[in-house]
Amino acid sequence: MPRVSGLEEAKDAKRGRLKHVRSQRKARLAETARLLRAGRTHKQVAKELGVHERTVARDVTILASLWRRTMPEDFNEARKLMEARLLELDALAAAEYERSKQPIDKEVVERDAVPGKPPKDWPVTKVKTVRTGRTGDPSILGTRLGILRDLRKMLGLDVK
Repeated sequence: MPRVSGLEEAKDAKRGRLKHVRSQRKARLAETARLLRAGRTHKQVAKELGVHERTVARDVTILASLWRRTMPEDFNEARKLMEARLLELDALAAAEYERSKQPIDKEVVERDAVPGKPPKDWPVTKVKTVRTGRTGDPSILGTRLGILRDLRKMLGLDVK
């Protein structure tokens, strides 16, 4: 077994303490973020964690820096998801509009009039099916326009 010098032992001990301090800091940062999201003030967070307010302020600076570094990735991912969802909604609205333009078949019932009886009680003489054309539901077009407006705005294509 090789002999370890006192200096090497001290370095190993310091490394161990640093790892411990770093893990404590990570845990404190996570707890600070949770408490701040819950609406607590710096003073309340400091009291709850048993640290000074300046420590909380430094933690907030570190958290803001971490957020700024990860935000573009998170933002771009969220933007891609939103774009895909808007395109999906537009496709559904387009399909629904096409369906609303399809002709429908209606049954028309002819009855012989019987004096003294209401029309629903008259005997049926003929039932025929009539196909009626439709022009499409205009409210669906409004929905599609709104979806496309949101998509243009999100992509930065809305020029005013």
